Amino acid sequence: AVRTALPGFVINTYCEEAEKEILYYLIKFGSQNIHLEADFLYGSEPEQEQKVSEYILSQLQNDDLELQNLVYKNIFDEYFNLSAHDDDKVFKYFINHPDSAVAKTVIDILAQPYTITIAQFNKSLVPEQNVLGRVVPKAIMVYKAKVMAQASLNLAEELKEAQASGDQVLQLQLMQKLNTLMQVRNAFAKELKRIIF
Repeated sequence: AVRTALPGFVINTYCEEAEKEILYYLIKFGSQNIHLEADFLYGSEPEQEQKVSEYILSQLQNDDLELQNLVYKNIFDEYFNLSAHDDDKVFKYFINHPDSAVAKTVIDILAQPYTITIAQFNKSLVPEQNVLGRVVPKAIMVYKAKVMAQASLNLAEELKEAQASGDQVLQLQLMQKLNTLMQVRNAFAKELKRIIF
């Protein structure tokens, strides 16, 4: 499992598209077991079975992260308050939700427009549940990386203000925080196999 953690000073950041992707996997596949890629490596011991919903919740709780979009956060919280987590029942519950904003949001999250027929599309893809061990951790990692990027921008703005005011002590503190953020962002980039600027 991905173990890269966010620094404690990273708070109040917002990444709507990443939050939307997390909800997609939670609602559509929350009750299914997730098999992380590391479980398939030769000689590795598979970790204890874990549901997609448990994985998402534990990853966000480990870094004290909450969804910032209030409708998404309400859906997320309500999901974990449901008594049954069968994917079909969860889907039906949310699309028939008494709050029309919740129902519309869930339909928008799960609906994907097609330019080819559904049969052609289904034949061309590996079933999504077969790649959950790769895509769910990646969605969490992308969310964390976007949170880090926003936190970096916020700190850079604070540094600019500290430079303008001539506060050298604050400048040093902010530079140390920026350095920490860059180290964590580099770890995320390595995990995601991409370059983060």
